[in-house]
Amino acid sequence: MTRMKQTAIGAALVASLLLAAPVQAAQCVDQTISSAARIQELKILLMNVSLRCRVMTADISSNFDRLVKSHVASFDAAERDLRTFFGAKSSRASQAEWLRYNTVLGNIYGAGNTNLRDCRSFNGVMTELSVRGNDRTTLLEVASAMVPAPRIEGDACQVVITAPGATGGPGAGGRP
Repeated sequence: MTRMKQTAIGAALVASLLLAAPVQAAQCVDQTISSAARIQELKILLMNVSLRCRVMTADISSNFDRLVKSHVASFDAAERDLRTFFGAKSSRASQAEWLRYNTVLGNIYGAGNTNLRDCRSFNGVMTELSVRGNDRTTLLEVASAMVPAPRIEGDACQVVITAPGATGGPGAGGRP
């Protein structure tokens, strides 16, 4: 296990203490939305930890800023996906839902407890991610470790798997 993954897992344990109810939306949650929610939560979690560490004289905000700059395309894509999910570009009500979602996340992660050891752990995660540049796969791996259950609510989208050549009726797929 790499040092970054160990650090991410340790930081995930800290993040897991910050549980709250998920935010509702009208659409089903597919893999794209779930991944986008994890990335958005990771960003908000790290921002809040960075702010708390600064108060404790363990200023890691420069690494948070580097992380955001190096993964700007991934963070922007996650935001676009979530805004589309909430319909935030189409009405005042959906814009309010998007703002509510981010406010809830800010409140959840803003209420966390952080100590100097946590600051070092999170700083290590941010440093490692920054060095990798805009590597969405690694960002999503870390986000998935630190945000195993994103706080976005909706029914899971149904996936229909059809065997090659199947027509869907009795005997489909060459079965008698």
